Amino acid sequence: MILKRIEAENVLKYKRLSITNIPATGQIAVYGANESGKTGIGETICLGLFGRTFSVGPEELGHVIRWGEYHGRVTLEFTGSDGDDYVVVRDLDNTGKHSAALYVSGEDQAIAEGREAVADAVKELGGFTYKSFIDSFYLAQREMEVPHGKSDTVKALIGVDKLEAVAGELSKEVAEFASAIRALDSEISRGRNKIADANLDRAKLGRLEAELDTKLAAATAAESESVELSTRAEAIARAAEGVTQASRRFVECTTQTTYGTWRDRSKTVSASLAVAVKASKASGLEAEGKVIEATGVAVKPFEHGLTGYDRVRNLASLYRHRLAHLLDERVPTGSEEEGMVVSTPSPSDREQSFGFRRASVLARIDWISGRRRLFLGAAVFATQLAVLTWVGWAMLRGSPDWTLAEFLRTVLPMSESARSTLLLISAMAASGLTAVCITFYLHTRRDMLAEEGKLRGIEKDEVEAHAELELIDAIEAISLPDALEALRGVRNSLLNSAVVSFVESDGSVFVKSDQLTAKLGAIRDQGDQAALGLRQAYKRLTTRVSELRRQASDMREAGARLSESITEERKQWERVETLERAVAGLDSKASQLRRGIEVRERAATLIDGACQRVYARFHPELRRFVGRILPKLTEDRYEHLEINDDLRVRVFSTEKNDFVGLSEISNGTHRQLMLCVRLALSQALIASSSKAAQFLFFDEPFAFFDEQRMKNAIEVLRRISPQITQVWLAAQQFEDPSRFDMVLACEVGSDVLEVSGRRPVEAAATAQHHQS
Repeated sequence: MILKRIEAENVLKYKRLSITNIPATGQIAVYGANESGKTGIGETICLGLFGRTFSVGPEELGHVIRWGEYHGRVTLEFTGSDGDDYVVVRDLDNTGKHSAALYVSGEDQAIAEGREAVADAVKELGGFTYKSFIDSFYLAQREMEVPHGKSDTVKALIGVDKLEAVAGELSKEVAEFASAIRALDSEISRGRNKIADANLDRAKLGRLEAELDTKLAAATAAESESVELSTRAEAIARAAEGVTQASRRFVECTTQTTYGTWRDRSKTVSASLAVAVKASKASGLEAEGKVIEATGVAVKPFEHGLTGYDRVRNLASLYRHRLAHLLDERVPTGSEEEGMVVSTPSPSDREQSFGFRRASVLARIDWISGRRRLFLGAAVFATQLAVLTWVGWAMLRGSPDWTLAEFLRTVLPMSESARSTLLLISAMAASGLTAVCITFYLHTRRDMLAEEGKLRGIEKDEVEAHAELELIDAIEAISLPDALEALRGVRNSLLNSAVVSFVESDGSVFVKSDQLTAKLGAIRDQGDQAALGLRQAYKRLTTRVSELRRQASDMREAGARLSESITEERKQWERVETLERAVAGLDSKASQLRRGIEVRERAATLIDGACQRVYARFHPELRRFVGRILPKLTEDRYEHLEINDDLRVRVFSTEKNDFVGLSEISNGTHRQLMLCVRLALSQALIASSSKAAQFLFFDEPFAFFDEQRMKNAIEVLRRISPQITQVWLAAQQFEDPSRFDMVLACEVGSDVLEVSGRRPVEAAATAQHHQS
């Protein structure tokens, strides 16, 4: 870092301080009497860079404001380690309030604002902190000692500060881990005591759970069996009720019962018996099942009879469909639903229908009527023609003078004999035609009467067919015997034979009242006996269901009591397991912490060894640098130094032929030795940080130097290091200020200092003027 410009207002001694165009390379002389403001310039530089001075800390910044003023400002321009120029501006007031901003030179936008942000930026750009700056690049008037060998600056220089910070953190963590282990051990001990106090029977929970499983399995089995038996009992109860109702309704039938009623009640009683048989077999009721099967046997004759009657109905249905086809009527859809056979008419059946036959006869009657009218008209015409020809022939023969005779002679211009012959032949022909027409007319009349007779026969057959059709349609609504009697009267021999055969065989039970009464009585007795057996079975099953439910309830209650015991035992288990998990977790944490302590102690040992090796390498390097410049400062009187780990210095005295302490040498030599060590630290700091050009500020380092020592020191500082290019030297006076690259002359009575960089000759002239 190289300073380029320093400006301040109302800071320390100066109301106005302006140092501009500061040379980047060379020595800058700051001289003047005591209290003239030399130290104020150095502290202004320190204030601009770090927000504090050597003598005033950051908490007392109000003290740097000039007496009687309320506000102060410091503006410092410098070249950073990156080669760019920057400006730091700090504003302060007499209450200690402080603001800071950092700019790139020539720009208005701050790149950092606030004390902390600016401090970080200055550290980055300069490569040092306030402490390392004070220990290396800045030598205050009242401080000529070197820092301790293990000070923060030295640690930062040799790179062990971060290692020792890590070691400190490790030590802190070790202490924290040890404290945590002690707390964990205490918790583990209490947890184990609680586990021992619980005195848990580890087999009890298993016994309780096994007993609970047994109870619940028994209860579940009893409940399942009770549900199954209850279902069977309900099925048997429904079967008994169904058998009772179905058999009672069936035996209510008489000879006046219709086929539909017989059929429905037969199906109902058969279905109820089948349900009862199934329920009995499912429940293992063999005796009851046999009684039900016997009831079914008693019903069989009626089923066979109805089956036989279905054959009769089918024949009646076929004949009814035949009649419907003849009558050109649509077969009702209900016939199919009632089980009656439906036939599809063929073309020949359609030709035999009454409608077709009637239409054919009517068509023939129309045709014959037309021919009759034709023959009648022809006969009338022929008769009239015959009459006229006969009258004309007679007049020609008997009254030739009549007008008609004259007309015929005019119309027929021929001889009398020929005219008379022609009229005679015409009259005879007309008479013959009349006879023929009358004959054909009489034949057509006979044919007309015959066709009308056929038409009357068709209409009679149609009426009878309608009657039979209505009769067949009515058999479903009348009693079975009446239906059979009605079917006997139809004009169908096959149907008549079927009716007779049915009445003499399977149908006798429906038409003979004594036989019907006997068989229905047997069904009634068998049905009552079957229903009674089913009811008794139902009672036995319901009793067993009640017993099973009671057993299941007892088992459930016992299971509930066991569940409560198990719940309590599990809670005890959970408490113990929680304690065991907690103890195990604490043990694991303690083990991890112990392992962590071992690791950290090992790491701390390694870090300490590394730091010792770094220190061991640093001190010889420091001694070599001091040994190189010490003879130059002491005019070769002292060449060898001994520097211990604390940077305590001893110098080799040729007079005593041994290393002597600083108390055994003069103050001037002491100051020369301290100056060597500080310069060595400065060079080390440059080498370890930015390696860029750097300035030094020494506030009266030659206070105890004689003129020759001071001259030697100034010469040494000119070529101390290629990186230390800008050296500020403050003293009360210099022998030859013209040798400096910039001169700042401070006066006791002046509170304004404004200097701009000048050539050495000008600076010398200014210095001589101030001395005069």
